[in-house]
Amino acid sequence: MAQAAPYHFAGFYAGGHFGYSDVDAEFKGSSASIGDEGLMGGLQAGYNVLVNNSIIWGVETDISGIAARPSGTCSFNGLLDCEINLGPTATLRGRLGFATGNWLVYVTGGVAATHYEVDSQTKVRGATIDDANGGVFGWTVGAGVERMVGDLVGVKLEYRYMRFDNADFDPHLGSSNTDIDLEVHTIMAGVNFHF
Repeated sequence: MAQAAPYHFAGFYAGGHFGYSDVDAEFKGSSASIGDEGLMGGLQAGYNVLVNNSIIWGVETDISGIAARPSGTCSFNGLLDCEINLGPTATLRGRLGFATGNWLVYVTGGVAATHYEVDSQTKVRGATIDDANGGVFGWTVGAGVERMVGDLVGVKLEYRYMRFDNADFDPHLGSSNTDIDLEVHTIMAGVNFHF
């Protein structure tokens, strides 16, 4: 294949990604934390601008499904078991990279949002509890590399970290509620179609 010019990375692109996720949940106000690993995948789209024949900056948005579902004893002196399900998780990020020939190396960061559900079961006979669900915003940073394998097609490998703080959770068991901090690590491979 002929050497691709950096300008092939400029302009609009769209594609898909698939990979691995590691989700950890910490219940604030207690020492409880739970985690799980699983597959993830989704779609992305963005726009790049080429500066000085080698610097690429742009913006990208994506949406992903995450299969990891942390579960276990979550709070209240071991009296509550929880499972956390993440719904569609979206990000809007800036990207800054260096392009040479077929290759683009970049860093990325921005805002993230997800929907979460907490399913809980109490070990206290006769007690009633409330499950929780809602949306929560956070932030994300990462880095990756993309290689053009055709005039319009690039393949990429990317690591991303996402953090969501203060997801509301109040099961009405005992005297207090506890918010949840969520951390998500992802490693993904993907393909982009450049137009």
